[in-house]
Amino acid sequence: MFSENSGRQSLWPATDRLQSGSHLTGTHKYNSLIGTIIRRFSVCGKIFLRKLRICALALLRGVTILAGAPTLFCANTAPAAPAFVQGNYAVPQSPQTSVTVPYTKAQAAGDLNVVVVGWNDTTARISSVTDSTGNVYQLVIGPTQVNGALSQSIFCAKNIVAAPAGANAITITFSAPATYPDIRVLEYSGVDPLNPVDVLVGAAGNSATASSGAVTTTSVNDLLVAANTVRPVTISSGSGFASRLLTEPDGDMAEDQIVATTGSYSASATLGSAGPWVMQMVAFRAAASSTPTPTPTPSPTPPPLAYIQGNYAVPQNPETSVTVPFTGAQGAGDLNVVIVGWNDSTAQVRSVTDTMLDVYQLAVGPTQVSGYLSQSIFYAKGIAGAAAGANAVTVTFSSPANAADVRVLEYSGIDTGTPVDVFGAATGNSATSSSGAVTTTNATDLILGANCVRTSTTGPGSGFAQRLLTKPDGDIAEDALATIAGSISATAPLSSAGPWVMQMVAFRVAGSPTPAPTPSNSVTLAWDPDAATGNSATNTAGYYLYIGTTSGTYTQVTDVKNATTYVVQNLTSGTTYYFAVTAYNSSGTQSPYSNQVSYAVP
Repeated sequence: MFSENSGRQSLWPATDRLQSGSHLTGTHKYNSLIGTIIRRFSVCGKIFLRKLRICALALLRGVTILAGAPTLFCANTAPAAPAFVQGNYAVPQSPQTSVTVPYTKAQAAGDLNVVVVGWNDTTARISSVTDSTGNVYQLVIGPTQVNGALSQSIFCAKNIVAAPAGANAITITFSAPATYPDIRVLEYSGVDPLNPVDVLVGAAGNSATASSGAVTTTSVNDLLVAANTVRPVTISSGSGFASRLLTEPDGDMAEDQIVATTGSYSASATLGSAGPWVMQMVAFRAAASSTPTPTPTPSPTPPPLAYIQGNYAVPQNPETSVTVPFTGAQGAGDLNVVIVGWNDSTAQVRSVTDTMLDVYQLAVGPTQVSGYLSQSIFYAKGIAGAAAGANAVTVTFSSPANAADVRVLEYSGIDTGTPVDVFGAATGNSATSSSGAVTTTNATDLILGANCVRTSTTGPGSGFAQRLLTKPDGDIAEDALATIAGSISATAPLSSAGPWVMQMVAFRVAGSPTPAPTPSNSVTLAWDPDAATGNSATNTAGYYLYIGTTSGTYTQVTDVKNATTYVVQNLTSGTTYYFAVTAYNSSGTQSPYSNQVSYAVP
């Protein structure tokens, strides 16, 4: 494992390549129903009924329009106000790498799960938050820390699936044994199932009162959920708050309050004596709450575009999992890029995750030379800040990948809303690798190029700056700045002729205008969910979606967690795609494939 070019650097030499050309436009495609397929298959002795549906959509850069889709209206029905449903906690008194806390009562579909994770050190990190029914947990705030003494983070899962009493349990996994982990789990009804988080705040101190600090809400009827982790003990909740959990013997609290109007709010709690504390508060929106029109404020100045750091790992034996750390500190809001190359076309990338629970999306790939090479590029936008060495990316493959080459890079100054402008990819067998040309649509783009080769790359292409050149594999990551929308490509010279894959992604710089809707082909797939049972070991925890361009051969697999619909974007016109779904349980055992469906892109 090697680290190159760590630290903030100027991005490009004075000979930046700027190319212009015609803008690309497209036409809207009508929506059409492709078909409905029913398949029965089993997982761990259970029999499930699967219906896999597929629809062609016109995707307007983030806005999906489905013609003729039914709309459900509820007349004269007021949404229920947020309400506390249940809570539980676990407080092991010895260091632990994993802690599980069950929900003892039945859980209702559409509710909100909140997980508070506190621990008495700043060395251990949270590797994952999962549950038995496959709900997806997102980091809301944290870790907020007292150096060397305390840490706390809050996670949530929105729009949860139903579960019988005792069937769902939360599991927290740490990177190292955490000292005095204090895990609190809560369930609330009546919270916005789509966009639950309004605002948040956190603070740390050393006194006899813990306080989150103040924050101004933007929605009426917000549910304020607050929690602390302390070195003394908490003896009472703050003014206006109801105590929901007070852990014993740790003395850490979870409390809540519903506020009818917008305004400045904070959470506090009284401690038994002065001592170190961390306190956080999250305001969750009520279901169907209206958001007041905010007072216009000056737009913040976007951070400058800069390459921050890079690192790579190149195991020379087949591996099913490869981890690469970011050795320097990471800035909140930056962009992480993960380039995954490997020397076969059999293994597939199953997941890309990191320690800070940033969410990674596929930008392009897998692009393949059949039997020889594969490469995909992933990215995580608006990342969480992390101390030096605190964040590491883990790439998991479906089977041992030959000569895996994983490169990670961090950039500041990239659009956190819609970072990807365009992308391109190509393969060949020659002494120069090239992504092929694409036409950018944004005035200022970061152009990132990367290759995976059977020979060796000797340096960056014309106008590009080399960021990583892996040893001994000889695969490159390079970048350039384009300041005029137009045609551009990424190239890199090789030591000799041989098979290669090269890809390029154009990322939009922060402060760029919102892109105009550009039509692109996509399909939406949907399947019927499984009802949970009382046996968490055999419950379906999630689904894998398999995609290929040859019937019965799938070159891409996506873990869609517990979602039962998925939009596959950026399909190539004139190509037929094939899709299948498998279910998996909490131990990772998969079902057979569902019946295959196909879609020929116009």
